[in-house]
Amino acid sequence: MIKYTMQRPICEQCGQRPKAINYYKNKRPYFRRKCEQCLRDHKPVKPLWVDAGYKVKRVCEACGFKPSIRTQVLVFYVDGNLKNINHKNLKTVCLNCNAELIKTGWRRGSLTPDV
Repeated sequence: MIKYTMQRPICEQCGQRPKAINYYKNKRPYFRRKCEQCLRDHKPVKPLWVDAGYKVKRVCEACGFKPSIRTQVLVFYVDGNLKNINHKNLKTVCLNCNAELIKTGWRRGSLTPDV
C-alpha cells in the first residue's frame, strides 16, 4: 500500500468520516465525495413517474405482449424527456419493443396514439 502524508478530506454527506480513496495516480490519492459508510447507505432514487401516480400496465402498449413478470416491461417516455411525467407521455413497453425502438432508430413519437 502506498503511504501518503496529506490528511484525508471529510465526507460531504455526513461531515464526520474521512472520504473514501477512489484511486492512486503518480503515488497521489484521489478521493470520492463520500466516505465508505455513506457510499454503502446510498438508496436508489425513485423515478418521477412513480410519484406522478403512473401505473405500469400489464400489457405492452406497442405490441400487446403480456409479461409473466413485472421486469419484462418498462416505462417509456415518448418525447425522451425524463422530467415530462404527463401520463400521455408515459407508455408501458416490453423489453423487445424498447430494444427495437433504440436499434432501428424509430422516432420516439411513433408510440403516440393517433387521435
